[in-house]
Amino acid sequence: MQLKSIIAALPLWGTQLMVAIFFIAGFVNTYMEMWARAFREPQRSAHNRLLHRVLLLVTSIGIGGLLNGMGYFSNQSAMLYHNMGIFILVLALLDEDTNLLEYLLRCVALVVVWLLYFINDFTNLSFVISLTVLVVTLINIRIFRTQIGPHFPQRLIVAVIIAADFWLNLPTHTGGMKTSPEVALGAIIMFFVMKLSTGRQQRRFFANLATAHQANFDELTNTKNFTAYQKDIFTFFGSTRIRQQPLSMAVVALLIILKSLTTNLVIWPAIRS
Repeated sequence: MQLKSIIAALPLWGTQLMVAIFFIAGFVNTYMEMWARAFREPQRSAHNRLLHRVLLLVTSIGIGGLLNGMGYFSNQSAMLYHNMGIFILVLALLDEDTNLLEYLLRCVALVVVWLLYFINDFTNLSFVISLTVLVVTLINIRIFRTQIGPHFPQRLIVAVIIAADFWLNLPTHTGGMKTSPEVALGAIIMFFVMKLSTGRQQRRFFANLATAHQANFDELTNTKNFTAYQKDIFTFFGSTRIRQQPLSMAVVALLIILKSLTTNLVIWPAIRS
């Protein structure tokens, strides 16, 4: 009877998996675009980069929290919403470029969401185990962020550990759904496939960033090449014409030198595997 119920649930699970993959692909693409503007485009002003860092924080916590909230009211799709919400909150944790404050805010958001699922079960051993594993994992992510962040296999392992810790320790009735070992297993597999599906997408994104860097910078000196300087000159003249400000060649030369120095202060990471 149990096998029949599992087989009957497979079409719904497969449909939810496809929905999750397409949604996560779109979110990851948007997230990485904002991430690049915040951390990998030194030509942007400090104010603009800070704005995108705030957007990264608000977007990940806001959408992750919203999806988890939707799970409470979606009945058969509860597992899908909860899984996508946790996925987004975990994705934001695995960014090694965030400072300590940004990381702590993301950790607090995940822990708060975590506690809501155990709100009536704080005395249970499963809750203690779940929270302990989560806290230890979060500490290790921060300590080893430079080893975990650039490598997709490590990010995949860490993400699945958090997902398994979450789903295997949930109370029987929580989040608007009834959990069981079958539901937990299906959710963990879905989480794994979602994360796996983003691997190629992220590698291609960072490869494009590296290609753009190579097209504009000299490999030996890591300074801008002639084409990049031409773009800067046209930008300087265009902006001063719009603002109707004076601009001399000495100022252009100084701006180019300062631009080059500022760019080289930004650490360009190795291509993520």
